Amino acid sequence: MRMVLRHPLSFARFLSFLNSSAEKLLSRYFTDPEIFKFFDKLTSTYCYATVKEAPAVLAAIMFVDNHEGGSYYPAGSTLFLPGKLEKVIEENRGDLFPGKEVVSILFNKGRPSGVKLNDDTELYAKNIIYSGTVWNLYGKLIERPFASTKLSMKK
Repeated sequence: MRMVLRHPLSFARFLSFLNSSAEKLLSRYFTDPEIFKFFDKLTSTYCYATVKEAPAVLAAIMFVDNHEGGSYYPAGSTLFLPGKLEKVIEENRGDLFPGKEVVSILFNKGRPSGVKLNDDTELYAKNIIYSGTVWNLYGKLIERPFASTKLSMKK
């Protein structure tokens, strides 16, 4: 109750999220359907609902907890992760490129579309997953014109 009395406007704004979906909240800031697909995956994983179904208050708490509340690690150890990924990739007829390093991320029409390896091979994909540091991503892999692009965000 003390928190309500100290911050009544914040509390009232927070309560307004009870009658609103996560989709409505996200649509204030984003228009790209791919961003909504990403948040659908998050809400489906953590609160078993899509962004259309999840209350904004639940989704907001889940997003904050997911990104600020700590880290999640694979069972056993992170040392097992590459081996498990390799097995899944091979089972699904994917390709591995041991000893190759990504030297840049390639863009098409302002969107990430592939990667360039240290042997000048270019690989293209619908989705690209990056698991390195933000410093390497923006300081090394993404060229400056693309590093400042805000994709599909409302102003």
